[in-house]
Amino acid sequence: MAAFKRTLVERQPKLEGSATEAREAKYWSRLRGAFSCDFASPVVACAFAPGEVRRADGAPGARLAVAAGLNVHVVTLARDASGSKRNVGKFKEVAQSVAWRPDGRLIAAGDAGGTLHLIDAKSGATLRRLAGGHEPRSACRGACWLEGGSLAAAGGDGSVVLWDASTGAAVRKVTKAHADSCAAVASFQGTLVASCGYDGLARLWDLRTGGGAARTFAHGFKVEAVVACGGDRLATAGGRDVCVWDALDGKAPIHRFRDAHARACGALCVDAERQRLVSAGLDGLVKVHSLADHATVVKAAARYAREVLCVAVAPENRALAAGTAGGALDVRARE
Repeated sequence: MAAFKRTLVERQPKLEGSATEAREAKYWSRLRGAFSCDFASPVVACAFAPGEVRRADGAPGARLAVAAGLNVHVVTLARDASGSKRNVGKFKEVAQSVAWRPDGRLIAAGDAGGTLHLIDAKSGATLRRLAGGHEPRSACRGACWLEGGSLAAAGGDGSVVLWDASTGAAVRKVTKAHADSCAAVASFQGTLVASCGYDGLARLWDLRTGGGAARTFAHGFKVEAVVACGGDRLATAGGRDVCVWDALDGKAPIHRFRDAHARACGALCVDAERQRLVSAGLDGLVKVHSLADHATVVKAAARYAREVLCVAVAPENRALAAGTAGGALDVRARE
């Protein structure tokens, strides 16, 4: 009988995708609960201010604008995970959206009556109310800042309006930018505006010159969110899918994350490095998708008992914020 010989099995390297997912999971798992509070109304919008600020005690911190009910709040977070909240705006209509000016001094907040409020982030004073751009009782669903201090606003009547923030005048209006409600707008390369709507489309506009849409992107479901991903890329979220687009082409998505969420995905943002998409849905999950290899690298960066309506990532990826339909605001900070 021949002598027994042990078979040596060559250890195979891990698949690159698995290694990437493991790295990303570890990266995002370093986020720990830092600040949370409950509002009487759903938290429908949140956005981190660009850059870093100093709190009253001198500690460096980040600022988060939050829209819930009739109020807009600013939450200031320190690196030691402590936080404070103050009210900077109280409206007659329910707040719908928040957007920081690139210098972090002003907040544009839309309400359900169609008015866009310009708020001084430091004092909380409302400096201007931009009204009359949308049809009566049509909500101002979203806003974004452009170069030169102008603003674009999305209307529940399907319109997109360009405002001059310094004069309060409506410079241009696209009455039927979308056949149904226009859900959101985003600044693209500082001068162009990306919009999305319940007609299942996203569009790219040059509102300085007027005319029709420069590009149209057929997402296929009611589109709730649109963001610029850096370079020539856009991303849209609607139905259960998230799509990444080449803004110079628009014929077909570069990639479609099919069934990214078990229920409708209504919130989307990019991380500080513009290498990842962060999505949130009515399934209560926050997920992270790679823009490099188009893989869902973290399938549960955060999990909540209620529907997640908004999500935001702080500069340098220091914190992740999410707001829910139950009125909960949860901020997780990096250790």
